[in-house]
Amino acid sequence: MRIKGSSTRTKPAEAVTSRTTLEEQTAAFLKKGGEIEEVPRGISGQQQVSYFRRSTPATRKPAEIPGAKPAVKS
Repeated sequence: MRIKGSSTRTKPAEAVTSRTTLEEQTAAFLKKGGEIEEVPRGISGQQQVSYFRRSTPATRKPAEIPGAKPAVKS
């Protein structure tokens, strides 16, 4: 008889456990002198980078050849 894999999976941690752990970690962080910064809604921590901009000779990096020694500028 074959045993199904789904019955052997462990159950995910309960939200109560996760919430308690998060509260403990936050309290320890604040006790060490850490500060929590409130970020306004709609603001992202990521930098504004356009992935679709056109590359130019000034912005391109020279090709790197695996195993080759990097050129040293003097």
